[in-house]
Amino acid sequence: MNAPLRRRHAAMTTALALILPVAFAAAIATREAPAVARMLALEPRAVKALEPLDAGQGELAILQRADGPRWQARHDATRIAIAQLDGAEAPDLLAYWTPREAGGDELATDAVLLGPLNSGERTFARPGDGGVLVLFSLAHGEIVARASLGGR
Repeated sequence: MNAPLRRRHAAMTTALALILPVAFAAAIATREAPAVARMLALEPRAVKALEPLDAGQGELAILQRADGPRWQARHDATRIAIAQLDGAEAPDLLAYWTPREAGGDELATDAVLLGPLNSGERTFARPGDGGVLVLFSLAHGEIVARASLGGR
């Protein structure tokens, strides 16, 4: 009575041992890249290398988070230079530009990725006239700071 069940169990185990690795490999090979990897793979809009803004050049805007960290954004007609002034660095910080203020803690759907912010000052091409500079922490999934920058 147990012999037919044992044979069936052995056949099913053998079939699963052969089919599962093939199915797993096929699933891994055809999967889409995770959203985070797709976001980080985006190139900033500026194609050419930008000259950094000289010290004291451009208009100054201060971006501050409620719990302390502060950044400065100096901007002129074509460039935005962003540097952290003090506080702990936010992980995976990205700079975005949006032509209008989005309400709440959501990133606007028409936001343009300028690029990642590392330690030190980073200069980006200014995508438009008046707009809002948004600093977004990818690791926390939240807007860290924002500042409205006037027209050129």
